[in-house]
Formats: sequence, structure tokens, C-alpha cells
Amino acid sequence: MELVFESYQEFITDFSDFQESLHGPIPTHLRINSLKVDVQTAIAAMEAKGIRLKRVLPSDPTLILAPDLSLPGNLLEYFLGYIHP
Repeated sequence: MELVFESYQEFITDFSDFQESLHGPIPTHLRINSLKVDVQTAIAAMEAKGIRLKRVLPSDPTLILAPDLSLPGNLLEYFLGYIHP
């Protein structure tokens, strides 16, 4: 495998894991717009559609990981301005 960012080896402790992560797909993260919708309402609506969600930071309920969601821009919640990829 080609080394990308080879100079980063000096300060990244798990450099091989870092290299592998560069060649995989980027996980889908969503920001819930709490000015337009309650966070729990948006989460419940997406989970009702079978979308698996995971909170990323305990201190920020608006940042959500949706690992199996490939096209968040096709969701109604996106068109309503409730979420931003």
C-alpha cells in the first residue's frame, strides 16, 4: 500500500491504522438544525425510517453519525432544513 502523509509517522502513534482509514469510505455525519426541529424529534423520524444513528459527542446532541446512510441529501429532513450533512 502506498504511504500517504509519510511525514506524519513521527507524531501519529497508530500510523498503520491512520493509513488504512485514508483508503476507506468517509463516514456520514449529520448536524441537526435545532433552530428548526427538536433534536429528539429529528432522531426519532430518521430512526423510524430504519436509519441507524449514533451520537458522536455527549456534549453536543446535534452531531450524529449515520454510518449506513450514503445519500443524506435525499431525505425529507434534509429538504426541510432539519439536517445538514
